Amino acid sequence: MSEAESLLLLDAPVELASLLRAEEQAVLLSAGEDLGCALSIVDRDGHTVLGTPPPAAVLAAEPEAEAVWIETPTGAYLCAALFHDGDRLALLAAGPVRDGMERPARFLLRTADLLLSGALRRTLAARLHVATVEDSYLEIQRKNERLEQALQRMQELDRMKANFLATVSHELRTPLTSVMGYSEMLMEGLAGPLNDEQREYLRTVMDKGEQLLGLITGILDISRLELVGVELQREPVDVAGLVHDVLATVAPQARRKQVRIQGDLPPHLPLLDGDRSKLRQALLNLVGNAIKFTPPGGEVGIGAAVRESELRMWVADTGIGIPEHLHERVFDPFYQVDSSSTREYGGTGLGLSIARRFVEAHGGRVWIESRPKGVIFYLALPLGGGHCNGEDPGPS
Repeated sequence: MSEAESLLLLDAPVELASLLRAEEQAVLLSAGEDLGCALSIVDRDGHTVLGTPPPAAVLAAEPEAEAVWIETPTGAYLCAALFHDGDRLALLAAGPVRDGMERPARFLLRTADLLLSGALRRTLAARLHVATVEDSYLEIQRKNERLEQALQRMQELDRMKANFLATVSHELRTPLTSVMGYSEMLMEGLAGPLNDEQREYLRTVMDKGEQLLGLITGILDISRLELVGVELQREPVDVAGLVHDVLATVAPQARRKQVRIQGDLPPHLPLLDGDRSKLRQALLNLVGNAIKFTPPGGEVGIGAAVRESELRMWVADTGIGIPEHLHERVFDPFYQVDSSSTREYGGTGLGLSIARRFVEAHGGRVWIESRPKGVIFYLALPLGGGHCNGEDPGPS
């Protein structure tokens, strides 16, 4: 609050009747009765706000702060004025005063003056406090409005970014699909026989094309998630069939990497109520990530079991591992444990983030546990009353 605002606040009219508390009024009236003279407090407009109205001669008087005597037909009155900021705020009168009671009457006026002065300071301090609080509240409101505008602007920018990424990713994926398709036809000899060197060149083109397609697909998926969230198309999902599908999909990648991959599924797994394509993508991302970070000669295993009311799947690898303090960070979009791993292994850091979003949309959870060599990614999904088959909930 500015100094000018404070001065305006203090210059505001003071309602004299509202200054004194009830107990303070009772003390003054009781003291007047004990001293045998009535106490009157009159405001600047001539209205008596405490005690009985004094005679007209007293009302017409204009005493200073020091007490003066006013003679009236009914007796002498001792009068004084209470000033605020140079203006007379109140007239204080005690009387009629009996002989020998001048000193008690002066004491009564002094007491009334002190109580009124204290009440005035208290009232002005309360006004100042309220005004300061109101001023702070208004400032907070203005800041909140600016923050809300900034938030809306950021949200709009996020939507624009997501739209841009989705559009660009789609436009990149369309011609890339054609490049990969024609490369595959050349590999099959549809345009004539190829020598070994030409086959090697085409194989490199197809490998890099698949890698680029994976990157574009990841960006397209994450931009779609940020734009519209996860939309599920639920249906009964055969978990064993889902795992076998994922194993078949990643088999070429595992062979090229010289990584052994195997599934370990118990019989009679229950059907899962979920979106098959998103669950497949989540599991595929976890398995693909495990293969990518497992050196040649290593192993990746996929398992599943029912534990209490949830289906638990896991992907265990013998790869480079993840430090425990980074187990949660790796699920952040675009996060890489080590920037050098991006150059060595490739990827955008989106696969794990997408997997977690898809699983959490089903009411499930994804987490990591370290092992002597490599890590285990766990994926747990609610069954909604499914039975427990007593299988071990994780790899040994």
